[in-house]
Amino acid sequence: MPEIAAVVVLLAVGLLVLGGLASGVAAAWGSSGAFGPGAGEVLAGSSIEIGAEWADPVLAMVLLGVLCLCWWQVDGWSSASDHGDPVDMADHIVRSREIAGWVSRTLVLTLAGSVALFVGVVLANSRAGSASSLIWSRDIYEAASVLAVTTIASGGIWASGRLRTRSDVGTAGIRAG
Repeated sequence: MPEIAAVVVLLAVGLLVLGGLASGVAAAWGSSGAFGPGAGEVLAGSSIEIGAEWADPVLAMVLLGVLCLCWWQVDGWSSASDHGDPVDMADHIVRSREIAGWVSRTLVLTLAGSVALFVGVVLANSRAGSASSLIWSRDIYEAASVLAVTTIASGGIWASGRLRTRSDVGTAGIRAG
């Protein structure tokens, strides 16, 4: 069941990414055109922003939770080497390792989306009539969001690498026993 939950979360994230991409393209394509100085940058920034709304620290935290679930599965199946079919246990470990790899790639994609969101916000705000704190405060928040996603993604990618090593040891221990 934990493996199914992890795959469901990854599929949901994939749908968010595809929906964001479609929304960004629709926003850019459906506009009537840019008028005035800097209007093209604002339109491009807004389209990028709409397309990357999904890439935030909360999503990265959910993905980190899925990675923790994979870690828990690998530890559980590795320590249960005296109980059950060794081939079945090794299969669970390998599946968890593969899911963890997909989570790592999804964290990288989320980081890229977060950077795109920041770029979109900055572009959309670049031609604002005044340098109001309401405008640049959004830039500050999005910069902090990129840093948060970077931190979570870095930790997740590191943990995924460690999980790969643990799963190799776990499957070797099961097959040897």
